[in-house]
Amino acid sequence: MDSAPAFQFAITYDRDSVRAAAGTLFLMQQRRMLVFSLGSLIFCFVTIGAIGWYLHFWWMFWIPPGFLALHVLLGFYTRWAIARRLDRTMTDKSVQIQFSDASFSLTSENGSHVLPWKNFKSTLRDAENLLLCFARPGAIVIPAKAAPAGAVEFAEARVREANAAV
Repeated sequence: MDSAPAFQFAITYDRDSVRAAAGTLFLMQQRRMLVFSLGSLIFCFVTIGAIGWYLHFWWMFWIPPGFLALHVLLGFYTRWAIARRLDRTMTDKSVQIQFSDASFSLTSENGSHVLPWKNFKSTLRDAENLLLCFARPGAIVIPAKAAPAGAVEFAEARVREANAAV
């Protein structure tokens, strides 16, 4: 059975915290994909460059920069899509949060969720938020300014303890 909550508070997501969370989530995703993206681009440059040089198809040298430009445009779109999704689902929504020694609890108009601290693999802070990160890309966003004094440090300590025990 879960112990009494150490912290219990309500939060409302504002546009600034949602915008900061979108940027942080985008960078988390890009860091995970960095090796694959760079490897693919380098492979494309080398392979298409070699084929174009061997066959004297000089027009093929435009393909790798085209892929690079497409990759950059896709990055901008991905950042925009993450921000839009978070803005639609979180802005001006009220959520009840509870931190206890054993679990994290979240209650909103969409339902209630209780997660043990071991479900979170790490924590991350940005300018506005605490992000409780899962093993796969994704996180629960908690605006730090809405949390009571000591709640953010409490959550970070519980996640570190849960991961140290594993």
